[in-house]
Amino acid sequence: MKIQIIGPKEDPVFQDIRNIFLKAIHELQVDATIDEVTRLEDIQQYPVAVYPAIVIDGQLMCEGHTITLELAKKCILEKLEKNGKM
Repeated sequence: MKIQIIGPKEDPVFQDIRNIFLKAIHELQVDATIDEVTRLEDIQQYPVAVYPAIVIDGQLMCEGHTITLELAKKCILEKLEKNGKM
C-alpha cells in the first residue's frame, strides 16, 4: 500500500497527519509506505483542490482538513477492502 500525503511541508498539520498515519499503519499491522508530496511541481500533478490531502494507492481519500487516528484507520481499511486484501 502506498500512502501519499500531499501539501506544503510548512503546513502545521502536515507532520501531525504523517504521524497519525504511521501510528495507524503500526496498529493495523499493514505493509505500507508513506510518501510526502511537498514540491509544488509534484503537488500540481494531483487533482486536489485543498491541502493537505491523502491519496492511498492512487485514490484520493481525504482533503482539506486534519485527520484523526480513527479516520486514518478507516481510510486504510476501506482501501484494503476495495483491493480485496482483507
